[in-house]
This record gives sequence, C-alpha cells and structure tokens, in this order.
Amino acid sequence: MLMGAILGELGVALATPLLAVTRVMVLRFYVQDVLEKQLSQDQVLR
Repeated sequence: MLMGAILGELGVALATPLLAVTRVMVLRFYVQDVLEKQLSQDQVLR
C-alpha cells in the first residue's frame, strides 16, 4: 500500500512481485534453516 501511495500505479505493479520474492526468500532461508537444525538435533539424539 505504501509503494502504491508513493509511486502510484507503478508502485502497485512492483509491490506484488516484490512481496512474492520476499516471501519466497523468507520461506527458503529461514524455514529451511530451522528445519535443518531440527533434523540435525534429531540425528544427535538417536
């Protein structure tokens, strides 16, 4: 919404793909990191 208010139609057009890229990056780097740590801890406990 902020990009749309500042940059108008171009801001709205760019905000959606930017949000999608940010979401994918968070899921890929943060979630994968958490899952890898859980997997390594599970292997140590066994």
